[in-house]
Amino acid sequence: MEPFNNIPLPKENPSKANQLKQQQILSFLGAIHWGLEWAGYGGKYGYKRYAAGVIAPAVAWPTLLLPVEYALISQFLAFTFLYYNDARAAASGRAPAWYGMY
Repeated sequence: MEPFNNIPLPKENPSKANQLKQQQILSFLGAIHWGLEWAGYGGKYGYKRYAAGVIAPAVAWPTLLLPVEYALISQFLAFTFLYYNDARAAASGRAPAWYGMY
């Protein structure tokens, strides 16, 4: 018996499971910017840094309503935007130097 048998992941459709996983990761990556602002890492930037934390989940959650193909494409674009934003934040000192290397 599998211990996680009652978790409602679509085992017959791995693309849908990937869509759900990526949505959660995008939301988490956005939340990191809130934590950096609350901690005052690199100074206080206010709404600019909070906006980076809000955009990620605001894009990620609606992708669950899209067909899998469109959702994965839009999530890829969101990951690309976040990587660019995080690399710039690390280069400017708004995030740790290692943070722009995921």
